[in-house]
Amino acid sequence: MKFPQTVFSEKYEDKRGVIRVVALHDFCDQVRQVNVTESIRNTFRGLHFQKGGQQEKLITVVKGAVQLYAVNIICGDTQFFRVYQVTLAATDAYQFWVPKGYAFGFLTTSETSIIAYAFTQPFDAKTEVTASCRSKTLNLQLPNNILLSDKDHEAKDIVDIDMKLFPLKGDIE
Repeated sequence: MKFPQTVFSEKYEDKRGVIRVVALHDFCDQVRQVNVTESIRNTFRGLHFQKGGQQEKLITVVKGAVQLYAVNIICGDTQFFRVYQVTLAATDAYQFWVPKGYAFGFLTTSETSIIAYAFTQPFDAKTEVTASCRSKTLNLQLPNNILLSDKDHEAKDIVDIDMKLFPLKGDIE
């Protein structure tokens, strides 16, 4: 069983600026898509996953700071609905890897943030599932004034999502 984790990223700095090594090859051997998002303070994006949970993500904070969340959505796993969270900033030499079988979301805690995601499966709107970040089951400690998209605002509590959309323990490598 794989768990979300922070990943060290080499960082080289001189008078010209900084180069960060993105460790794609170590965790995502088949990157199919890279997305970049820019958000303002208190924006929450997520909690999202693709039906069946077969997408891995490697998240790099390019600017600002964020609180990252990964939720185990593997039916039959002893850690089902366990929340992993980590705070990362662009100044850190770390990334956050989210393996298959996890929903993902983040909260921008700085004035603005820029996040780069590497995905092993391309985004497909037809198979995307959104769980509410306000889920009583997950009990994420979020500010009252978070900014949500309409889709995220209307999302169901994770316990009200059709269980057939979650991956089974035997389906995750």
